[in-house]
Amino acid sequence: MSRVLSALCVLVLASSVRAGSATFRVDASVPAEVSVAVRQVAEEMWQELARRLPRLTPGSDFVVVIRSGKQLHAGHAGRSRPGTMEVRVSSSLDAMSRMALRHEVAHQFLWSTCAFAVDDPLLHEAFAMSVSGELESWIADDVYRSDAKAVSILRRDPGARTTEGRRALARLLEHVGPDGFHPVVRARLESCGSGGRLHKLTPEELVPATPQPDDDVWVVLSRHSGEVLESRGAIDEPLSPGSTLKPLLVASRPSRLPEVVVQARDGQPWSCGAATGTRLGWQRALQLSCNEYFLETVSASTNDAMFGAWTPLLRAAGMEGEPRHAQDAIGLTHAVRIPPLGLARAYRVLAEVAPDVIEALRSVPIDGTLAGLPESSWAVTTGLALKTGTVRDLEMRPALGWLVAISEDLVVVQVAPGRAPRQALDELRRRWPGPGVLAAAQAARVQAFGLMPLASVEVRCARGAGLRVVGERFSLLSTSFASLATLARERARLMCLSAPLLVRFPGLDGPRVYAGVMEGEPLPPSSPAQTRAERARRGSNVVFRTTRLRYAQGVLASEDAQARGGVRDALLMVVDFNQAHSRHDGRPVCDTTHCQVFQGTPSRRDDALEAAALHALSAKLRSKRDWLHFAKGGDEPWERALSVDDVAKRLGTPVGSMQREGDVVLLTRTSAAPDGTWFEEPARWSCESLRGALMLPSCPEKVSRKGSEFVFSGRGEGHGLGIDVERAKRHPEDTTPSVILEEAYGQDVWLEGSPSR
Repeated sequence: MSRVLSALCVLVLASSVRAGSATFRVDASVPAEVSVAVRQVAEEMWQELARRLPRLTPGSDFVVVIRSGKQLHAGHAGRSRPGTMEVRVSSSLDAMSRMALRHEVAHQFLWSTCAFAVDDPLLHEAFAMSVSGELESWIADDVYRSDAKAVSILRRDPGARTTEGRRALARLLEHVGPDGFHPVVRARLESCGSGGRLHKLTPEELVPATPQPDDDVWVVLSRHSGEVLESRGAIDEPLSPGSTLKPLLVASRPSRLPEVVVQARDGQPWSCGAATGTRLGWQRALQLSCNEYFLETVSASTNDAMFGAWTPLLRAAGMEGEPRHAQDAIGLTHAVRIPPLGLARAYRVLAEVAPDVIEALRSVPIDGTLAGLPESSWAVTTGLALKTGTVRDLEMRPALGWLVAISEDLVVVQVAPGRAPRQALDELRRRWPGPGVLAAAQAARVQAFGLMPLASVEVRCARGAGLRVVGERFSLLSTSFASLATLARERARLMCLSAPLLVRFPGLDGPRVYAGVMEGEPLPPSSPAQTRAERARRGSNVVFRTTRLRYAQGVLASEDAQARGGVRDALLMVVDFNQAHSRHDGRPVCDTTHCQVFQGTPSRRDDALEAAALHALSAKLRSKRDWLHFAKGGDEPWERALSVDDVAKRLGTPVGSMQREGDVVLLTRTSAAPDGTWFEEPARWSCESLRGALMLPSCPEKVSRKGSEFVFSGRGEGHGLGIDVERAKRHPEDTTPSVILEEAYGQDVWLEGSPSR
């Protein structure tokens, strides 16, 4: 290892050599059988450095004598001073001897090219370790030491002469740039080439800078639609994540992690406390955020990537850096960074893929890292799964405090500069979304595309990464459209990391937007559906999940996008009420006129509408009914003529005559007798069923037969039941939600707290 001479002596030597390259002479102390190979390795290393660092000009006539290092202390493979190298070699030049030669040549090169580095042992050793190839061997050592511990060691041993010193230096040099140099070392080398002179390199300079936001960061993400519902601060700025990636590390192991007896390491303040010396499983280790557990169980992983199959997803979420070891993955280094929004998106996927991991986090406020606080009971009552993360500075003070909170409907990420997570829980409680947002963010599920052959329906993400989830396994989707038929067959789920789904099928001008999750769900056994009405009643084996607000807005965009004020509020409440009741025997509501038309989620651009919708959805609608009808209504006259054959095809039977009588239509049906003769029998159809089967604008007021055609006439659109939207629009004095609801449904429907009650 290097033994640096005094600055004055080296400066005199360095000033006497300015242009050219080195001449290597092998001393007789080196075994003759390897002397040629020794000189060849030295010359090749010198030439390699000259190519990699063209701005550094070696001195002229620089003669370097290579001697055998028989007198070196045990554990030392080489030693240098300007012009002389001692390397431990034997009769065979093994890999260790070659690495030691390269290391000592690097010292000679730096002495010849960088005058101010002569009395900078840390820069010399950092340079030699980076270019000789030995850095990787020290990194593979995988003995944990924190940034603070590494800095403390190098303050005492700047030349990294000891094993601990070399381990500490390798720890700080581990995450190099694409050119193979630590950015600070590269900057010093550039200064050498420009003739500059700087202060000695300090260990603190080798610690990666930790970006720190100016203020708190806050992001609220919907687990269902994937949309950002609230945000504050730099949600897209990559930050050191502390321990918040531990649950993802656990989820990346399909068989999870084993139980082990944890032991304290290095006297760190993040010891597992009373759990130290006991046997822990991954659930308890997550609740305590026990670093020793993960250092023990993850360090032996043979995965090519620390996060396994989750690595590309985390990259798509904005993760920067390459976690090589457990300490990188669990936040004990600054090797990895991820934006708060990206972390929220990753946890949204985690909640879909690994519910057992989320379940383990529910105990964090009970007996984990957030236990015993005044706000802990609030977190338990709210039903939150929580994960903490702390990023510390070199003095082991909290630099960033992370809190991730997962509810049934939300993922919330909070980053508090300068505070530990336990100091920030009260702020999380105070900022937690109010009742209106919480109600609007609840899940809504709708059966989709039941009237269409699924092979013709295609889906992809609007942008970025998409995921196909089957059970606890997921894979990234291609960016091209794929058929929904496979989704239904495999009971898979499709979701996008950072954008809504796009759906297309024949006949559309462009794809429709669906902000949420597509789920394959088998239909209950039933007889084959032949007619359109039968298919509508049967439903679909594809279910779309989004939020209550986005579903209700989507229905209104399809049913009546022009509704405003009290009419819109009343419709939003009715649509939301129906979503929770359905007409499919416990299955989700469908997206056709059999239930409520839903053709995707509209864009969120009108803040006033959003506020009105939140208010409407948080209102407490009460009803004795299971389903609340509404229709466009109005009194615009219409007339339709259908052939007798067409009517017979749609109704499934030949029809001789029709007549409207109250809420039913009386018709004569032609049937065949067992003896082969034909006869007519009366039948009754509800007016609404007939309208749906014949696809008429509303229930016909008049039906007549003219030759080979039936002629239907009526007024308005829809079934004529419940809210008549067009009528409500024409009477602004009656457009408060309570008046509209009472007029449409009588005493069966009311608003809790309404003056009329």
